[in-house]
Amino acid sequence: MRRKRRPSPPANDWTVGYAVGALVVSLAAAIALFVLLDRRELRLGVGAFALDAVMLATLVPLHRRRRFTTSALGLRPAAPARSVGLVVLAGIAVAVVNAAWLQGVLGLGRPVSQGITLHESTPAALFTGFVVAVSAPVIEEIFFRGFLYRAFRNRWAVAPAAVINGVIFGVIHGITYPLDTLPPRMAFGVIACLLYEYTGSLYPGIALHCLIDAAAFEAAIAGQSGVVIIAFVALGAAVLLFAALRAGTTAKANGRQRPAVSTK
Repeated sequence: MRRKRRPSPPANDWTVGYAVGALVVSLAAAIALFVLLDRRELRLGVGAFALDAVMLATLVPLHRRRRFTTSALGLRPAAPARSVGLVVLAGIAVAVVNAAWLQGVLGLGRPVSQGITLHESTPAALFTGFVVAVSAPVIEEIFFRGFLYRAFRNRWAVAPAAVINGVIFGVIHGITYPLDTLPPRMAFGVIACLLYEYTGSLYPGIALHCLIDAAAFEAAIAGQSGVVIIAFVALGAAVLLFAALRAGTTAKANGRQRPAVSTK
């Protein structure tokens, strides 16, 4: 049986009660932004950015009470080959779930954008693209997986913690996205929890989250997502190549430092 990964202190003291409180504050902020920002494009850009700021702010009292490093939130190195492989498997799982939902359940003839529609000026579109494809995936992974899931895992096993986290992740996206796109988002939330659980790092989940959201953004503005997919394939190959070169350099260095064996 796989041994339970022990969290970095003080993450092992984070409670479900505080996590729920932080979630309530974030949800209240999301609802307020939904009311104040009546244009969908504005909600998706400015609203998402403001909500991300609120989610990060809920971690400040934890840090003041007992200081922690980014490692406690899951921002720590991961094994490159294992991480790339698991991200690929997770990406396939997400694609299968999306296709099954959109085509099998909703009866759509072809994949469509998961709720992102843009009719903005170029500067506004660029800002929205940055929020959707970069800042939101990073901050959401820190909050939902690095903090919220960690608090759940301090009390529950992997399965209930991941499912609850995934449902919450999907529901909170109902503020800005159509309700019929939420089940695949819930499934993604569960998959991202498992990716964090089995790599011990948020970086693979952040990469997958950026890929999915960037591909959806490109599809919304260009009708396809080939550029994003090619870029992420190249990034994965670069990570594996760098890891291989580093491993080779380390092996050579260790070989040079190994003391000679005396024949006397």
